[in-house]
Amino acid sequence: MPTRKSILLSTLLLSVFPGCFYVSSGERGSGAGGENSEIPDLAGVWAMQWENLGGSCGPGGGYEVMAAKFIQSGRTLNILLDVDGNNAFDDNTFIDGDISSNGELILLSGTYLVDGVEIGLSGSFQYMTFGYLAGALFRTSDGSCQEELSAVCLWTANSPVYDFTGSWDFDSTVTWVNGDCSLSAGATNLEVWTINHIDLGLTPGLFRISTDSGEQFIGVLNSSQVTLGRRYVSGIEAFTWQYTSLNFDGWGGTSGNGRLFGQVMGQVDGFGACTFGLDVDGSRL
Repeated sequence: MPTRKSILLSTLLLSVFPGCFYVSSGERGSGAGGENSEIPDLAGVWAMQWENLGGSCGPGGGYEVMAAKFIQSGRTLNILLDVDGNNAFDDNTFIDGDISSNGELILLSGTYLVDGVEIGLSGSFQYMTFGYLAGALFRTSDGSCQEELSAVCLWTANSPVYDFTGSWDFDSTVTWVNGDCSLSAGATNLEVWTINHIDLGLTPGLFRISTDSGEQFIGVLNSSQVTLGRRYVSGIEAFTWQYTSLNFDGWGGTSGNGRLFGQVMGQVDGFGACTFGLDVDGSRL
């Protein structure tokens, strides 16, 4: 099985297909409105996933998913974390957030206790598109060591109207690359996704996608609006899927069991930087 690094360096894009699958429903605006319209509306319940990239605490590895409640007042956020998973946000676990002047960054910092151990979180999320944040966080444990986390955060609200569970074959083709990074226009890849619903109680429509190369990311179905998010680091490059517009055909695909198809846009940051686009087409097996 090829590694993430070898796939990327050989330009076989998408050792995962992480992205943001977004179809606007008009239910929420991207800003607070009026003269402060550059401030994104972030209030509500979100699903947060991070991948442990390691650090002085150890080699890292693994993924964590939890619910988070964003309480917003202008540019100030109070983010409650459901660390114990009881759906109540009653364990006094929270971090602070500040939205930048242009509304594109959310700076995070705070400490909380887990089983008597003080955990610190700091870093920033980038506002990718409505309902989707992604960025790098740093977690400390009793101040003695630090881990880097590659994180995404997806807004949740309404019960889903589609069921995406099952195994899917996905083809992708890079259609354009603007800038200098390890991706090449014309690169193609075929991968299998396994999609499973995750019931956190507070996050209707949340599901997890696992790939046959061992990657994992999350998605949310808000009614018929689909959002997927993924950020990961390979070498010196950070890959973030920003925006995806997909169509769903419940009777389509090679087996007639369902088809997801459309376009993805994303960014790569590192020694070089680029933006890219690709076509994706998935069939449920």
